[in-house]
Amino acid sequence: MKDLIKLLLLLLFCFQLSCTSDKSSWPDSKNWAWMYPSREFSENDWNSQLISIQDAGIDGILLLKRSEDPKDFETICRKIKESGFELHVWIPVNNPHGADSLEVAHPDWYQVSREGKSCLTDPPYIPSYKWLCPNNPDARKYLISVMDELAALEYLDGVHLDYIRFPDVILPVGIQPKYKLTQDKEYAEFDFCYCEHCREKFQEETGLDPIDLDDPASNEAWVQFRYSSITSLVHDIKEKVHNHKKKLSAAVFPTPELAKKLVRQDWTNWGLDEVMPMIYHQYYFEPLSWIETATSEGINALPATSEYFSGLFINEIKPKDFADAVNYAKTAGADGICLFNGNGMSKKQWKALKKALD
Repeated sequence: MKDLIKLLLLLLFCFQLSCTSDKSSWPDSKNWAWMYPSREFSENDWNSQLISIQDAGIDGILLLKRSEDPKDFETICRKIKESGFELHVWIPVNNPHGADSLEVAHPDWYQVSREGKSCLTDPPYIPSYKWLCPNNPDARKYLISVMDELAALEYLDGVHLDYIRFPDVILPVGIQPKYKLTQDKEYAEFDFCYCEHCREKFQEETGLDPIDLDDPASNEAWVQFRYSSITSLVHDIKEKVHNHKKKLSAAVFPTPELAKKLVRQDWTNWGLDEVMPMIYHQYYFEPLSWIETATSEGINALPATSEYFSGLFINEIKPKDFADAVNYAKTAGADGICLFNGNGMSKKQWKALKKALD
């Protein structure tokens, strides 16, 4: 009888151990990494890197495309595809990186603050914050055509939108000290866009000139106008991308409410195929467990047709914490995770991620 009890206790212990070890495993997930193309393409380096990434459990790569790409960008893309990854080209949309030719040829395409200053000549926060206006018809046409051309490339599975928004009218609370700011409300120098196209379009719709509003942040029509300006641009891009039978995904701010409050992003109404919210918890002075909270909020607000991948900032996650980070996303119902960024992961972090995803 004692032997039988011992055996039952041993079986119970083994069962509990298996449940514990499976806590973070996620066999049905699809996992992503944002990555930068190297300036000097080395096939051997990429072969080694891709093998390590795939072994750790990464299934898809979001590869950044800038205005000045390495000449071997297509070669890198094809190598990624040959290695068995899903591949989306990662595009900064309204804040195109390194778009010197646009700045020279089309200075009127850029957004204007409530102070009346163009972000081209007076960018907020940092010199690279130069934003194209979604309501400028020529800028809009240009952006849609760029996405259309990219979606036509046969070696890509999709287009991944980034910086598809207005400039931060309010920075994440964890970043404000870096700029010696306290943004307790919407200040004019950070409030965009008041260019002639935005003002005329809003006047046509409401009879009001937004520059005359006493408190723009409290005017619901003006608030919704900015949400709709970005949403309609996404919808036009989506039509082009889907015409090529490709997926449309996007990097967005961490929760629906924060996205609307900080950058005028109403991403739950975009109808994306895949969405990667950037749940960078320390930017908001939140604990690691906030990954679960933010993920739940996003999934609950999304249509069932959109897949959700929790974006994790690797600089904020120690190797010993990867299992918890992954499990927070899994528990909340995410379809997987997305790492920012794959190029910066240490060997210890890859090992910890592999263990968490196995």
